[in-house]
Amino acid sequence: MDKYADMISWLEQIDRDLFLVLNGCHSPFFDEVFWVITSKFFGIPFYVIAVLLLTRKYGWKIGLLLTTGGLVAFGLADQISNHVFKDVFLRWRPGYNLEIKHLVHNVVYDGELYRGKIDASFLSSHAANMFALATFVGLISTRKTLWVGFFIAALIGYSRIYLGVHYPSDIGCGALLGILIGWLIYRVYVNSLNLK
Repeated sequence: MDKYADMISWLEQIDRDLFLVLNGCHSPFFDEVFWVITSKFFGIPFYVIAVLLLTRKYGWKIGLLLTTGGLVAFGLADQISNHVFKDVFLRWRPGYNLEIKHLVHNVVYDGELYRGKIDASFLSSHAANMFALATFVGLISTRKTLWVGFFIAALIGYSRIYLGVHYPSDIGCGALLGILIGWLIYRVYVNSLNLK
């Protein structure tokens, strides 16, 4: 048992150290940039364009069903990340972790220090949601769309580390959950709509 506890402690230390390196690379300019990137609305233009392209390719009825599929992937990732993982793991966000909070660079927004919600950190809902949506839309669309979606999702994920509200493992595991959910919803839609 001690062997596993030691391994978990070692992995947590690597995660903390990597977080502190990534979070420590900051400037006032990038504080503003990553605050915009982490907002709820940053990825929307990409997905609106993707929906328009899918509607053009498949027609409005299938386009509407595919849009619904993207929303299902997003919503399912959000619910699972918030109500399964965060409720089970109860890991403090970096800005609230007493061991490192004095080392965390948090951004001041509207005159207040932003440390994220006072809830669990593992895993990142931002990462899970955006990777689920990117995977679903990308698999329905084109490989280029998939990689652009992954880039946007990764940028949003990194913004969460930069702002001091998630560890790298929160982002990585959120991304994996999102990719899995996006792929599963894609399989259901492809089979039910006979798209391929």
